[in-house]
Amino acid sequence: MRIVSALAEHGSGHAWLDIGMPAAAGMRVTVERDAEKNCFLGPHGWQNLRAEIAAIEPPDGRRANSLLLGPNIVDHLKDGDFVTISVGGTGFAESDFWPPIPISGRKARGDGMVGVTPGPIGKKDTGGPKPPGPGGGKTIVDPPIGDPGPGPGPGIEPPARRHFGWIAALVILAIALVGGGIFAVRFLPEGTLDNLQARITSTVDNLRDMVFPPPPEPPTDWSAVLRDPSSTPEKLYQSAIDTRSGPQTLDLSHELLYQAALRGNVQAQKDYSRLYDPTVTETTGWTGRKNARTALEYYRKLQDGGDQAAGQDIRRICDFLKPDIFVNAESRTAFDDYCS
Repeated sequence: MRIVSALAEHGSGHAWLDIGMPAAAGMRVTVERDAEKNCFLGPHGWQNLRAEIAAIEPPDGRRANSLLLGPNIVDHLKDGDFVTISVGGTGFAESDFWPPIPISGRKARGDGMVGVTPGPIGKKDTGGPKPPGPGGGKTIVDPPIGDPGPGPGPGIEPPARRHFGWIAALVILAIALVGGGIFAVRFLPEGTLDNLQARITSTVDNLRDMVFPPPPEPPTDWSAVLRDPSSTPEKLYQSAIDTRSGPQTLDLSHELLYQAALRGNVQAQKDYSRLYDPTVTETTGWTGRKNARTALEYYRKLQDGGDQAAGQDIRRICDFLKPDIFVNAESRTAFDDYCS
């Protein structure tokens, strides 16, 4: 089963499901997870009863054989979940481990498939029936992003007042230093005034930097790096390293690593293989559920590229899978595809 992130085209919380046939309007999808209860995904989350979710064709037509999964499906699944996805009336039904797809972080809505482009926030009602949902059909207007509010809270000194205090201190210091300079001209040895002037300049520069510090460097837009078609595999891999330590960017780091490996970065392919290698215990900085098939797939890419050590890695995983091939379907199919 081929599932890839649609982050670059549609943002977090979206994934492409390749069904191997032309997607058509009216298709309905069933998602089942490996659990004792609440194993079927419905319009409002996991439930006991089998449910079908309406699907549509991709609106741009570039992925004619794929369905676009939205947040109402993607946000309920995590890396390593073993799921079975079927499409009603087509005979398509496949099982696999859910890959690392960045979630949207917001409450999912609708049937889970992206079919209608949401309208602008705060658009007024023009009449007609109201759709069910939060607010009972009322218009909900989000506050403008970055609105600072009416002003600083109680006990917080306004920035202008703080700057005024620093400026007053600078004026007093300047007067004192000028007075000291006049004294130096009259009573101190020659050359003392030049040293004093250099100290005054240095002190004023330091105080200016304290009062008016340079603006901080803008944060890197990692999502833009992922969406940019000109991003090189090396840049994607370095971005994956830079984002793997933050809990808020770990999902994005997984996607950056995957894209770097997919586009041929050798080191990214090595890290991605070891991330899923069930025979490897040490961490590469990323965490995820072990998946022998994924590890074998990228070890094979490395081997095809001339990496002799990757052949040893493949044989090691094959030996690991061999005892289970008659009792575990996943182990058997991976063994047949990469070890036979």
